[in-house]
Amino acid sequence: MINGRSVTVMCEAYVLYAEGTIFATWKLNNSVINPTNTSRWKTETVSSNPTNRRMHFRLIVLSLQTSDSGNLTCEVSDGYISSDKKISLNIIGKPIVSISPRTSTVTQGDTVNIYCNVVQSYSVLTSILWYKNGDTFNPNKGEIIIRIDNTHSKLVVSGIQDTVQYECSGINNYGEGNRLVSHISVIKPNVVYQYCPVNVDQFESFWVYTVENTLAIISCPGDRAGTVSRLCNSNGEWEEPNYSTCISERLLNLNVETDLLKNGIEVKDVNNILVDLNKLTEPDVPKDLTSGELDISSSILDNIAVHAKDKSDSISIDQLEIFVSSCDNLLVEKNIPSWRQLKRLVSINDKVKTLT
Repeated sequence: MINGRSVTVMCEAYVLYAEGTIFATWKLNNSVINPTNTSRWKTETVSSNPTNRRMHFRLIVLSLQTSDSGNLTCEVSDGYISSDKKISLNIIGKPIVSISPRTSTVTQGDTVNIYCNVVQSYSVLTSILWYKNGDTFNPNKGEIIIRIDNTHSKLVVSGIQDTVQYECSGINNYGEGNRLVSHISVIKPNVVYQYCPVNVDQFESFWVYTVENTLAIISCPGDRAGTVSRLCNSNGEWEEPNYSTCISERLLNLNVETDLLKNGIEVKDVNNILVDLNKLTEPDVPKDLTSGELDISSSILDNIAVHAKDKSDSISIDQLEIFVSSCDNLLVEKNIPSWRQLKRLVSINDKVKTLT
């Protein structure tokens, strides 16, 4: 099954000598599916035949996502005994790749090797695409692509002459994934260059001595996933680093959990999610929040708000207080620089709306 499409699953049961009302419980990876009004998941009893006791239950999933993958269970019961059946959902998404080096400085005439690997193929046939300076790659003299296999490719550039950006992406029958950039700066003889000095920024990322007009890309610091980029401009001055894709693994997991919760899949108690979010964002934590972490934290709160709107009778005063506390955490003064960066990257209006 392909990401973005819809699917209908039928569950048929033959019931004899039932002692109570017959009902079906649907589960995804052992978490109960209890659809909300805005859920992508819909459940219904289709029909029953009183003669042969045959009953049909239907589950509809709109706009499948890769996080929907796993074991889907239909359990039919009369309240006393039950029977279940499982099927496996494998949702195919766009491929995810890695590229190396992300940034490199070489001397004119050098040979450069760039590697692109598919790190998530969703177990389907995948190919690798290359780009140069934003355009589809058409090899010039000295540029050769070596296809190692469907998930590994190598670009060899012999006698490199000019600063260039190469990109690669993966493509499968669902579509093309995101491109990743390898920025190669070329030092030419008899040319005087400006250099950005060694620097450690507020998130403790270490930026090495770098030649002008170079987009430096390094892994995010600490336990954060993703990469951070920073431009060394033509004056040999560092510009502000872009932390929009640097997000802690724990916040990424909370976002997945709340997205499932919003759609009625009860993977985790909302109170536990709120407590975890509050701890991760509280101002006393030494580690500042990146712009990416502010973005995803507000998305988590938005998912919880959608869930609460449909389940208002189950929301406690304590949960409301923790929710408000988490909103306040994101709006403290020390997060202002990250909010400013986020504002430059995306519209901040939707994010602020979530918090007010």
